[in-house]
Amino acid sequence: MSHRRTFIKQFGIATAAIGTVGTGAASASCHSTEDGSNAGSGAESEFSYPWQFIGRRSAVMAKNGMVATSHPLAAQVGVQTLHDGGNAADAAVATALMLNLVDPQMTSIGGDMFAITHFNGEYKSLNGSGRAPEAADIDMYRERTDATEDGEPVIPSEGGLPVTVPGALDGFYQLIKRYGSCSFESLLQPTIKYARDGFPISEYVAAQQEAAAPRVDKFDGFTETFLTNSALHVEVGA
Repeated sequence: MSHRRTFIKQFGIATAAIGTVGTGAASASCHSTEDGSNAGSGAESEFSYPWQFIGRRSAVMAKNGMVATSHPLAAQVGVQTLHDGGNAADAAVATALMLNLVDPQMTSIGGDMFAITHFNGEYKSLNGSGRAPEAADIDMYRERTDATEDGEPVIPSEGGLPVTVPGALDGFYQLIKRYGSCSFESLLQPTIKYARDGFPISEYVAAQQEAAAPRVDKFDGFTETFLTNSALHVEVGA
């Protein structure tokens, strides 16, 4: 039985964590009492938080900032951006740019981006979604799509027809232009470095890319660039 299933069986789905935080000054050394426990000079107070979670690790908490992503290298780039003096907008964009490289099937400059920001006490949103091509019109889409039984056209899920003009890259740039403290060029540098020097490919990314190969094999341009003998060969950790 997996650790996750064991945890659920023992404690149930609804679990809460309770810890202790010392309110006194940190001590230079700890002294063990006769029963083997640690005695500290500072008073301790219990705290609890309402978030319920399932897992073997405690919830991550930080005082000055946090970056959560689907890939550790991208999270590392975001945290380093904060350490270097960047703000939340800088870290978000640097992280997203890195995800384009290390987790491309989940985020890409060929897609869209959206942001909800809170700067200077104001909540605002940024819509970086793509637009239809300038020369496109509704009649063209109707002519090039298959009609369903009720007579309404359905845009296919594959090929060039459903693709909009990508809005992600300009969205990243506009976010930095509005709120960033770093130059957009500097935020690109970590991704450029990893692209040139290489990085390990995780087993999840490799599996996702290999699974997508049959869907894209029929598109000549993609096949010539990414596939070998109609297969996407990805070596985990390479």
